[in-house]
Amino acid sequence: MAAEGNGGGNSDSRVQGVAGQNATLQSDGSRRNDFEGKLVSFTLGEPDVRLFDLGVSYAEIKPSELLRRQMEAAGVHWNPELAKEGVREDKRYAAACQMPEPSQQ
Repeated sequence: MAAEGNGGGNSDSRVQGVAGQNATLQSDGSRRNDFEGKLVSFTLGEPDVRLFDLGVSYAEIKPSELLRRQMEAAGVHWNPELAKEGVREDKRYAAACQMPEPSQQ
């Protein structure tokens, strides 16, 4: 990404030339563009509150529950090994979020 502007920091700042792309290097040395984007509009101020609206159907679930749902959707039978992996994922998540472990709740 590159950005050019007047850099003055005042309310009349203009952003020009903001663009980016993501390319994958191929085995023959060529590049394949996976994504290319260019800024078409920029407005200073607070973002639209709808950007952060999760909706009424949003529910936070444990990683083990997500794994169970994914396996069910894929037609994979839930088994003790997957259950153990689910417990490990719940512990990792709890540690990352600094939450009490599932057994302590």
